[in-house]
Amino acid sequence: MYFMCAVVQPGSSSGLKTQTLELLHQFQAAMIGYDEGLLSDDKVLAGAVWRTLLQQHCSDLENVERLVHYIRKQVRNEVHQTLFSIKFNY
Repeated sequence: MYFMCAVVQPGSSSGLKTQTLELLHQFQAAMIGYDEGLLSDDKVLAGAVWRTLLQQHCSDLENVERLVHYIRKQVRNEVHQTLFSIKFNY
């Protein structure tokens, strides 16, 4: 996924609307990819990270692996914090 960058002429609301919609579609596609990766295995999450965050320009797969481990760790911490707060707030 490549993020498009184009110059919008001042007063061109149709150009701005088109770019905004394109950015929205790219964002939604990224979220779907991350969601699928989080619910699946590391290979699927690595693919989503490589496509969106690294924009297919990273050739060092160890960096992709580090990012996947970091994301999994952060999600796990968030889930634990949420469960802990639910447990002690009720």
